[in-house]
Parts: sequence; structure tokens; C-alpha cells
Amino acid sequence: MKHLVISTFLFASLTLGCGSQVCTDDAKIGLHLVFDGGGAGDSVSAVAVSGDFSEELHCVLSDATYECSGLTERPGSYAVTATLNGAIETYSVTLEDDGCHVVPQTLTVFIGH
Repeated sequence: MKHLVISTFLFASLTLGCGSQVCTDDAKIGLHLVFDGGGAGDSVSAVAVSGDFSEELHCVLSDATYECSGLTERPGSYAVTATLNGAIETYSVTLEDDGCHVVPQTLTVFIGH
């Protein structure tokens, strides 16, 4: 009987809230920014704001291009402010979910073009 209860609980936890999908435990990063231009030594930052919530995105230099990511499992509408060497651009982004996870988006940032 214990086996049946555990199996039923496990099945219910994997399927409830996800419709007919089976949800996984992995966390999806919602937003990836790719900076068009810039390179080593540049000053780069990005912040996403929605109402009272704000998150500074994690930025790294990868293959001579800056990439920033964040908003892990946070669907919603955001104003994303990207900065490259003091030049600022703001973008509107809406992240949706698929019933289990946020649907990742990639945004190319053009600053100073």
C-alpha cells in the first residue's frame, strides 16, 4: 500500500499544474541579452524592472561579446535597461510561461549604432 501511495503522489506532483505536460525540476533562465558591439574592457550592465521587482542581470564576456541573463522562472512584463560604456537603451519585454516553465527569450541589444 505504501508503494501505491508514493507512486500516486509522485504522479500527481509531476502532472498537476502542468496540464497534460510532465514538468521537470530544471529552472529556465527567462531572458538572455546579447550586446551587439562592445568587447573586453567595456562597462556593461542590465537591469529588469516590473512594478516593485527589479533584478540586475548577470553579465559575462563570451567570445568577445557581452551576454547578460536572468529572470529565472519569472514570467511577466519588464522594462529592461541595458548600459554599455554609459550609453543607455531601454526595451520592453514580456516573458510568458508554458504551464511548467518560463519561455526563454533572447534580445539583441544595439547601443551606440
